[in-house]
Amino acid sequence: MAVEVVMPRMGLNMEEGTVAAWHKQVGEAVESGEILLDIETDKVTTEIEAQADGTLGKILVEVGETVPIGTPIAYILEKGEDPSVLENLEVRKPSTDVPVQATISAPAAKKAEETAKSKPAKVRASPSARRVARELGIDLQDIVAQGRISEEDVRRYWEEQKGKEEEKPKATPVAARMAASMGINLRDVKGSGQGGLIRKEDVIEAASVTSQEGDLIEIHGPRKVMAERMTYSFTTAPHFYLTAQVDVSALVELRKGLLPKIEASTGKRLTYTDLLLFFLAKALQEFPAVNTAWEDDKIRLYHHINLGVAVDTENGLIVPVIHHAEALSLDEIVQWRAELVDKARNGKLALEDLENGTFTLTNLGTFRVDLFNAVLNPPQAAILAVGRIHDAIIPVNGNPAIRSVLGLSLTCDHRVVDGALGARFLTRFVEMLEEPVAHML
Repeated sequence: MAVEVVMPRMGLNMEEGTVAAWHKQVGEAVESGEILLDIETDKVTTEIEAQADGTLGKILVEVGETVPIGTPIAYILEKGEDPSVLENLEVRKPSTDVPVQATISAPAAKKAEETAKSKPAKVRASPSARRVARELGIDLQDIVAQGRISEEDVRRYWEEQKGKEEEKPKATPVAARMAASMGINLRDVKGSGQGGLIRKEDVIEAASVTSQEGDLIEIHGPRKVMAERMTYSFTTAPHFYLTAQVDVSALVELRKGLLPKIEASTGKRLTYTDLLLFFLAKALQEFPAVNTAWEDDKIRLYHHINLGVAVDTENGLIVPVIHHAEALSLDEIVQWRAELVDKARNGKLALEDLENGTFTLTNLGTFRVDLFNAVLNPPQAAILAVGRIHDAIIPVNGNPAIRSVLGLSLTCDHRVVDGALGARFLTRFVEMLEEPVAHML
């Protein structure tokens, strides 16, 4: 009997999903545990595994189509089953009674382990890279890349192979050198010389047209949603900013002392972000009115502290969430934060990793940024922007001293958090950073 494939629920708040790519075509063999398709939500793109062996008999939802959860999107025929059984099959209506699906299910993991010895190692590639490779007919096994194969790696490989097959355009030596220095592909230049010979004037004209036109890059998926959310936030929420310069010399010494202990217990390196998250959770426990949101002209007071951490990835900014941070030890925060960052940068985040954040931390200290203002992550009432730790001369007991200082900027939604409340919260957080040992317990 044909097995129905439905739009899965990948998070408690998920209502619909978009088919981003099919990894199998109709008529192809399918094994349980194999990647069947990619599903894109407004937050993440997730690889979905087949839950049965057989043949992909019919695709009901094409790439780019968005349907509610529980909607049938394909059928897998059992081995030996006649495809004609699908001709008069009545597609049932969508059902929202769909359990949350894990990114990698236990049966799939077991199946993958059983077949690992008989099948070549799976190529690590992003969903967009797989889609482009299928469109161009490229075997991902042929591509050499550092880490996971990206869409850029696929397109670069395609250009290299295409270049080997096509005849090199004829150009004068001067034109060729000029095009190379300006980053212009000679195949895009129309030659005015005899027999289509490209001259330097042709390259100059092509460069002029290119610089005037520029490039239009279409965005979609999480990057598009992020753009829409930031625009909505900045144009609807009345932002205000509170800044502070903090003497974190004691925090620097604390981290040095904790580094070997934390690494021994977690296998992860303790970062300043981990320490900031730890003390943020403590400060928010004392100021629950900051751990809030503006929803439908009402203030939502959250019962738990779920800290979002902005992570820079090849697909743009992603904010995974450390849930119930108020109940976590420093070791647990280190472990959780490291795992989320790794999953974010390898495209392995599940929808639940991105849901229900109550407060966000964004850190640009690694880019030598001293201080910056962040846009609120809606509907949250506050976000903390962190700069780099650097040496500065500041007064200590009336005398100038070189100390390690850190710039903080707290952005607040004035509908929820007023200036005095925000200032008290930031002051308390600064106190914890300046005397961290006293606030560790």
